[in-house]
Amino acid sequence: TSTGGTITLTADDMAIDQFINSAAGMTILDTTTAGRNIDVGTDTGGELGLTEAELDLVTAGVVRIGNTLSGNIDITQAGLDLDNTTVLTLITGDTVTETTGTIFETNLRVSAASTVTLTSDNSVTTLAGEVTAGDFSFTELAATSLTIGTVDTVTGLTTTNGNITVTTDELEIF
Repeated sequence: TSTGGTITLTADDMAIDQFINSAAGMTILDTTTAGRNIDVGTDTGGELGLTEAELDLVTAGVVRIGNTLSGNIDITQAGLDLDNTTVLTLITGDTVTETTGTIFETNLRVSAASTVTLTSDNSVTTLAGEVTAGDFSFTELAATSLTIGTVDTVTGLTTTNGNITVTTDELEIF
């Protein structure tokens, strides 16, 4: 427990069975080995697997998963909705994808060195992201409003020589 500071947990495999509380601060969950993949939703062998049940034990102003040296981040949890935060940040030195999952979170930041493909029916209120080399694709659940704004120090959506595709019924850009 921290009363507003940052809690950083670094391991190639985690089993979160107790509450982690950084209050309004940040909790960072990251791999020890550079290039190790992260599975958000399933405890997959050979990857840092973080289940929704584990992530629901984390209370923080921001839950940040990965860093610029992390491998691929794959969202495999359908309706990923963290109970004790309103800000989810995904950072990787590779790609971010959804193979079987979707994200239901108030604020989402995605930063990747390569392509971001989050094209399932997500439900996010405010989105921000950056891609160093590749495309950024995001699909919002029909009948919900999406704002492109500021989340966890990143404002808007940016790529370097890549395409940005956002699909939604209602869009606001701030």
